[in-house]
Amino acid sequence: MLNSLYTRLADPIRSATLAAILTVLAVGVAGAVPWQLYADFDSPRDLNLLNIGAYEDGLASPSYSAAIVESTALDGPALRLEVWDNGSNAGDRAYALFNDPQSPGCPLAGLGLDLWLGGSSGGYMYWDVYFGGDNLDDFFNCYDLLFEIRPDANRISLTKWVDGESVEVLDQVAGLDLQLGDVYHVDVDMVTRTATVNGPGANVTLSFAADVTYSSGTAGCGVSTAGVETVWGEFDNLKLRSACDRDWPGAGDFATDFAASDALDAWLASGHEEGQAHEDFGFDWVDSAAFGGGAAQLEVSNHATNSGDMGAAFPADATPLSRPLLNASVSLYTAYTSGGYGHWGLFFASQSNIDPYNGYELAVGVRPDHDYVILLKWEDWHSVLIDSVRTDISLGSIYDLSVDMTTRTAQVSGPGVDVSLSFAGDLSYRTGTAGFDVLNAGLETVRGEFDDFAMAWGEPDSPEIFAVDDVPGDQGRQLRLSWHRSAQDSPDTAFEVTEYGIWRKIGMVVLGGGDRVYPPGEWDFVGTVPARGEEIYQTVVPSLCDSTAEGVCYSSYFISARTPDPLTYFDSTPGFGISQDNLAPPAPLDLRMAGPDLLAWNAADAPDVSTYRIYVSATSEGQFDFYGETGQLEYSLGEDTHGQYLAVTTVDHAGNEGPLTDAVAWNGTPVDPALASANPGDTITVVGENLTTALEVVFETQRSSDGVRGTRIVAVAPGTSSSASVTASTGPRRARISAMVPTFLSHRSSSGIT
Repeated sequence: MLNSLYTRLADPIRSATLAAILTVLAVGVAGAVPWQLYADFDSPRDLNLLNIGAYEDGLASPSYSAAIVESTALDGPALRLEVWDNGSNAGDRAYALFNDPQSPGCPLAGLGLDLWLGGSSGGYMYWDVYFGGDNLDDFFNCYDLLFEIRPDANRISLTKWVDGESVEVLDQVAGLDLQLGDVYHVDVDMVTRTATVNGPGANVTLSFAADVTYSSGTAGCGVSTAGVETVWGEFDNLKLRSACDRDWPGAGDFATDFAASDALDAWLASGHEEGQAHEDFGFDWVDSAAFGGGAAQLEVSNHATNSGDMGAAFPADATPLSRPLLNASVSLYTAYTSGGYGHWGLFFASQSNIDPYNGYELAVGVRPDHDYVILLKWEDWHSVLIDSVRTDISLGSIYDLSVDMTTRTAQVSGPGVDVSLSFAGDLSYRTGTAGFDVLNAGLETVRGEFDDFAMAWGEPDSPEIFAVDDVPGDQGRQLRLSWHRSAQDSPDTAFEVTEYGIWRKIGMVVLGGGDRVYPPGEWDFVGTVPARGEEIYQTVVPSLCDSTAEGVCYSSYFISARTPDPLTYFDSTPGFGISQDNLAPPAPLDLRMAGPDLLAWNAADAPDVSTYRIYVSATSEGQFDFYGETGQLEYSLGEDTHGQYLAVTTVDHAGNEGPLTDAVAWNGTPVDPALASANPGDTITVVGENLTTALEVVFETQRSSDGVRGTRIVAVAPGTSSSASVTASTGPRRARISAMVPTFLSHRSSSGIT
């Protein structure tokens, strides 16, 4: 599921471009609602969608940086945070916070991210995962999963923050082997109230079940110092689940006439100069004389250079990036320019919901040498002319601008102007976004007023994966893939979707967003599902590997809606998930004492047995403690097991452990051979008292003349007092008894040996 993430910025990001696209990719987790926010930081534009800042003892600090870097550790673009000493010995921390824009007031259900422990200039290093906080302004009231590498500690702690102070350690695992340069995966589950960390030297679970202070839908990450160091880290694959149900957005529309000042709360605005963020712009609600009521006013001023400056605004609550734009329109008033240049426009089909870096623009403008109506395509701040008409544009006039993505035409009308432009030959963009802007030539202040903005979008042509769930109660290596249909999988459409093809990425998906982009990459064809016009499709697909306690293994898929023409198809964005073997194996069979201090059993009836674990207990109904582990079907016991009860479990390759067998007792030792010796013709009798199970007795003889050994096994039946006798054969022989004794054993012979 793709949509846009938007967050009003409280603190401008000084170190990166103010631009915006953060896709919402819903990736299912077994037993939970799908992920509703996914960020793999594939662009510097992601940064402004998070509230990023720094604090030193509760006060804002400039001593930090935030940037998108090409991360080697996380195998692709990642968010890098760095913080350094701000001239005092007080702690400094840099943070990035985010929430689900479509459910900002909903409680948090889950959080996931990948963290690279970068480094430090000193001996104290901290990396933070914040969650459950009240707002995006700060991390003052929230939980903090804290990674610590210090001269005196190597640990992970789960702490609670109250008004900027870490007041309580809720849980902690110390004595770890966290290492700089390693990557760790974090999962937080607000239902079970646990936080799990998997990575080198740390596979741990911490609990905050007893503390229910925070549950808001805000989460984030950070780095912090002890006050004299520089610390940095990298973060990727931010995943967030809200506890609220969400409607699946299909076709829709958005319109506003700016009837009140609070209408601006639904908009995002930013200023740019040659692609760099700047603050010399204004976005306000005004009581417009030109429109006879409320209007949005956008103004941009010279930013100390001769390059062009732009101010742009986009509706924040109607930005379906995955939906194709159908149409957009706005009325604009050419209010003012301080010089000879002015430019007012309608942005549409932009790849972002807050900036015009990649999209189309329909605009009117004035210059000293001519006026114009123009249709442009923007590519990373650089404009490409599609169509234009020279005409007279008047300051202080209202112009109506509209675009139709079906016919791929644009229309401008106003005083002395009625112009149609075409972009039918350019199919670069059709994303469901639209907004408006003003632009100067670098030396002027340009102001415009805007009203009666409207846009509409259709359902997506591409199918959209919204869940990749583990199949519960199986032996693993399976995932349930769920997706929404293509808009072309319905009656009376331009293309006929006949089936959905499923592809799986070759090789395990590694940590890092760069490995989840399609294209590039190599993919195996998995199978097809016939198209039936269903709203939702599901099928079970094989995974590459299972996730275990040793680490997380992702499998990635994409769906292709296929038509009768093999060259016409609509591919989804990839979705990824983890499969697990969550079926425990049965207990081994026929547990028994097979010899003196030798425990044996038959193999468990399971295809994926890894090892067997031996447990001991003082009583048959007591607590059984771990004693040993083996991959064989027997285990040699030590003297410390005498007088104990023994049981065995089966462990499979995924680490699942099955139930205990019924216990067997080992309460004796082999009979002393000297006491068990017998002369030819003697009878040796073995007596078992209070036997609960049958007792096997091994009677061995050895002919002294030739060393030939003979063996005979007799059984002592259960009972209060049971016995079995063996008579030694004639001839020079020596007899010995070996017995596996569940309770008490005595023996006697007719020659007087007892």
